[in-house]
Amino acid sequence: MTLTELRYITTLAQLQHFGQAAERCNVSQPTLSIAVKKLESELGVDLFERSKSSVRPVCGVGTEKPCVVGVCTKKQFAVLAPRSLV
Repeated sequence: MTLTELRYITTLAQLQHFGQAAERCNVSQPTLSIAVKKLESELGVDLFERSKSSVRPVCGVGTEKPCVVGVCTKKQFAVLAPRSLV
């Protein structure tokens, strides 16, 4: 995970909109979307729930409940974070 990718996912989690997050990160929407999908693939988990009208962060693997950014428990964070961050 790079600092740029971290910036992308935190901005997307805060704004919950790919277009607005891309604009704030000064990249195109496809660039942001591809980077997020690539990171999810590398981690082996979905970081966001996507629907036609919204995108919401997901805290843990196998959970259906979206979370508020920064409210994940340490155990949930450990599932998503690289070992160097835990």
